Amino acid sequence: MCRRLLFDFLLPMLLQVALADDLPPVSAYVGKNVTLRSGADPSWKLSRITWSIWANTTWIATYYSKATNVNHFYRYQNRLHLNTSTGDLVIEHLKSEDEMEYTVDFFNSQGENKVNKIKLSIKQHLRHPTIRTWLSREGDSCVFGLRCSSPDSGVTLSWKTEPHFQSHSESSDELTGFLNKTQSIKFTCVSSKNNDNASKSDSLKCEDLPPPVTSSAPTTPPASDCRVISRDPVFLVPGFFMGAAVVIVCYCIQQRRKCGSRNISDN
Repeated sequence: MCRRLLFDFLLPMLLQVALADDLPPVSAYVGKNVTLRSGADPSWKLSRITWSIWANTTWIATYYSKATNVNHFYRYQNRLHLNTSTGDLVIEHLKSEDEMEYTVDFFNSQGENKVNKIKLSIKQHLRHPTIRTWLSREGDSCVFGLRCSSPDSGVTLSWKTEPHFQSHSESSDELTGFLNKTQSIKFTCVSSKNNDNASKSDSLKCEDLPPPVTSSAPTTPPASDCRVISRDPVFLVPGFFMGAAVVIVCYCIQQRRKCGSRNISDN
């Protein structure tokens, strides 16, 4: 008896998978919206629609008895919209885990049934590349180098310049060359993969470098200026006699004071 019930339960599911038709696959970017077409005949008036995922037919959106439910599964809460006329399902704010096969099972008002499957693949937008630059002055011109790198794998790197510039490097991720002091060039690195691309730009000019530093010898006063004060006899001789005179006068004053003190003591 149990086997009979199990068989009756599994048979419709097995027939659904076996009789399902494959619709053209769909791809979309993370964060965007996508519409999964049901493939229903436009002349049909749909009376029942069931969208499901995985082999155990986990329901994610249903329409039955004029009632719509798009919140069956927590992973799709508030992200689904079901068109009850066409059977199409809209998934909003796509996530990477939304990539899988979806099954739609629908009936028309005459009781006719159709089951379709559609594969959804999720793509990631390329991230912006990174440009590293160096600039060095060479006389009146500058020598420069640029290297572009991308955080994404499997991409193709290329360069665009405004105005046109002929690089001296044969590598697709590097640019080297010279700029004169009046040139200004905009360099753009482009990262491409399939039909997606991302870019990053940078501008270089010699004016970005500080002006060259010119070294000059420190100025010192002439040797004659130094000798005027320290060694010229014109200034040394009067100073000697003036100093001697001051010493003699002080000595005489001191002697007179001593003589005066002696006379007072004798009296």
